[in-house]
Amino acid sequence: LKRENIYKELKKQIKMVAIVSLYIAVYFAIFRTTIYLCYDVFTHNQSFKEWFYENPLFTIIMNDVIALPLFFLLVYIIKRKNLMSVCQVAKISSKKTLVILVIGAAAGAFTIFAVNLSFIREEYPIFKEIFDYLLEGGNIAVFLGFVIIGQVFKEVLFRGLIFGELRKTLPLTVAIIIQGIFYGVLFFNFDIPLSIFGFVASVLCVLLLIKTQSLLAPIAFQVGCNICEYLIKKTGVLEVVVSKGDSTIIAILIITLSIVVGGMYMILKKQKKQKQLDVVLEDEKSIIERSS
Repeated sequence: LKRENIYKELKKQIKMVAIVSLYIAVYFAIFRTTIYLCYDVFTHNQSFKEWFYENPLFTIIMNDVIALPLFFLLVYIIKRKNLMSVCQVAKISSKKTLVILVIGAAAGAFTIFAVNLSFIREEYPIFKEIFDYLLEGGNIAVFLGFVIIGQVFKEVLFRGLIFGELRKTLPLTVAIIIQGIFYGVLFFNFDIPLSIFGFVASVLCVLLLIKTQSLLAPIAFQVGCNICEYLIKKTGVLEVVVSKGDSTIIAILIITLSIVVGGMYMILKKQKKQKQLDVVLEDEKSIIERSS
């Protein structure tokens, strides 16, 4: 019996590794194909070439537009289930959505101001490069396409599919750490400082998914984060704050971090209370059924 249990557990682990590896392989295949099409094929057209070099974020939008239906088909072939159900796309309340958007906005403000601290600008210029690409890499329509389509696909892949597979066979904490490493390394192309940044963001997103049981929560978080960063950059607020020095930036970091921590506490606390209420209701239901 013990040997059978070990065999079953090993089989689950092998299946999990195979599926996650397949997801990552498909992700890279689509991404490399998109890069080739955008930079080596479509740019033969002069009009597209001129427009594309002013809107390089289009690469991500195109990649995700191609990837979403392909992953929808892939998941159905593997699991015979709808992608939305596999990824836990469920409705969340408007109040909870608003709180998560505020958490995301505060996290976005914290991030964009943190990477503009003088020592980070000097020691890790890669952060400025990535933010310039994300926030200056397209007109408003392209940026909104990136925010909406890009965040949906990113959460579907990393939180909905990859984390969804990991948590089936691994302890929850281990699954959270591994998906964070995958996200940081794969999304930021093995750059160590960016990967650490991505890991932290990924952990926040997966906690929101776990506590709300809906993929819409991390999507809302990412949307709030990106839009806040864009507005701070485009309205000139970033330039004004940076000109006032690191002391002003640190004060803002303390405020925004407090909002993130407070908001996350509200989400986690409410979810805990809801679970306790569900248990009470279930107990009451059992008592009524036994007495009837």
